[in-house]
Amino acid sequence: MQYEEKNLRYAVIDALRFPLMCCVVWIHCAFMNYSMEVGVSFVDMEHYPIYTVVSLLLAENVARVAVPMFFFISGWLLFREGEEWSWRMFGGKLKRRFRTLLLPYLLWNLLYAVLYWGMQMIFPSLFSERIGALGRYSFLEWIALVWGIGPDSGGPIASQFWFVRDLMVLIFFSPLLYALFCRKMGRFADAVVVLLLVLYIFPINGNTLSEDMFFVLGVYCGVRRVDVVLFAKRLFPLLIMTYVVIVSCSTFLLARGDVEVGMCFTRLGVLVGILAVFGGVARWIFHKGYVFGSIWTRSSFFLFAYHAMLTPLCGKLALRFMPYGADVGAVMVYCGISLLVVFLGVGGYYVCSVIAPSMTRWMTGGR
Repeated sequence: MQYEEKNLRYAVIDALRFPLMCCVVWIHCAFMNYSMEVGVSFVDMEHYPIYTVVSLLLAENVARVAVPMFFFISGWLLFREGEEWSWRMFGGKLKRRFRTLLLPYLLWNLLYAVLYWGMQMIFPSLFSERIGALGRYSFLEWIALVWGIGPDSGGPIASQFWFVRDLMVLIFFSPLLYALFCRKMGRFADAVVVLLLVLYIFPINGNTLSEDMFFVLGVYCGVRRVDVVLFAKRLFPLLIMTYVVIVSCSTFLLARGDVEVGMCFTRLGVLVGILAVFGGVARWIFHKGYVFGSIWTRSSFFLFAYHAMLTPLCGKLALRFMPYGADVGAVMVYCGISLLVVFLGVGGYYVCSVIAPSMTRWMTGGR
């Protein structure tokens, strides 16, 4: 069926859930994220030119739209259709987020902690470089580990859940954003958004805004009733051509070692890429139709939550047996591990939903 424009955005957002999760897997499967021992990195990337270009293109450019898009969509849907503010409305949103965000966050981080502890006993050299021996942790240290707090913290024990943690904090303070972006603030709110975009692309003293900024942009579009999907759908040809040029420049600059300028192009590519993705998917669905509730879409959160269990282990074990300098082999292993993690995630979700449907709903926030 063809979609009316007013319903198109919801189909687009639902359709994007699974491919964006696959992008997160791409990022975390890149070998440059691994270290084999404490203080010892994977390899000298100069000996892997093909893999370097492929990983920079996929993990550092194309896939980088995923997390900002999730933040943007979360903020956009929080005050959808310019919903009028009330504390009762906000209380209902917090109650729903307890089930969809906080409960899965706690369950998965506790599960990761137990599994990580067990893996430390089996593979101590592979699983001790980040957080040390879990068996020696005090109760307060375990709390800090789950929430990823403290001066030396690298995030929650389930590291990918930093997104959910930050999202919960942003939602809690979202009434301030609503007040900032309401119609009464006028041009001042518009100027704040423009300033955020400039500071995101061009960092000051090397410090750039994090992906959390896209939640703010999403709230702005929701409160001001800006339909990004329809806007991007109309401009898709221009957006995709611009995006290809920007990503090509970013990949070239990063590959030659010009990190500062290359990252500016990368961040600009994220902004243009978000619009291009919205526009491309919107055009496809508008003409071809879309069916909600596929196994791929329903497994998205499970894939997000589980994949960090498998990617470090698969990557590190593969690197131990891969000959040094096997450039094409590194590309094949990278792609193979990414596909393996994705298909095991979908299969794992299906099995869990059949064997323990209630627990699976808890673990995935009822998705």
